[in-house]
Amino acid sequence: MTECFNVLKNGDRVFDFASSGLIMIAIGVAYIILYIIQGVPKRSAVLIFLYIWTGLGVLWTSSVYYLSARDYQYFSRAIENKKYQEVEGYVENFESSTIVYNSSKVRNLKVTTESFSVKGVHFEYASNVETTGFNQTKSNGGPIDEGKYVRIRYYDDLILQLWVKD
Repeated sequence: MTECFNVLKNGDRVFDFASSGLIMIAIGVAYIILYIIQGVPKRSAVLIFLYIWTGLGVLWTSSVYYLSARDYQYFSRAIENKKYQEVEGYVENFESSTIVYNSSKVRNLKVTTESFSVKGVHFEYASNVETTGFNQTKSNGGPIDEGKYVRIRYYDDLILQLWVKD
């Protein structure tokens, strides 16, 4: 069997999402420095806006990073302490659906959800949801498909480790 996912190796990818807030902070700091160099008064509306912008960036980035780190550590400990459940067998009832959102604010946002069961244990995940666990849909190169033989270690409904028989 080939290991396709392991939260200990792959689960820290959620930190990439948290790191995206650094762009917001960098933009805010760069403009603050630029305006201060140009002599804009420190209480001007534009600088106050940039202080708020940068502060929100710091708050968002630190909050998301904290929550991601907490989840990663929690589920990593579940594996290390063998607090998971395990199921092995053939994938049954595999379903995949894609919803495309088109609105005035969001264009062509595709969210693919998949669900399946193995020996009566149900799993469900979505491609566009940041999670510590497995969520790679078939349309994004994921290995899960009807009739595949798998071994899954999971905690609650989150897939912590996944092996697929070739």
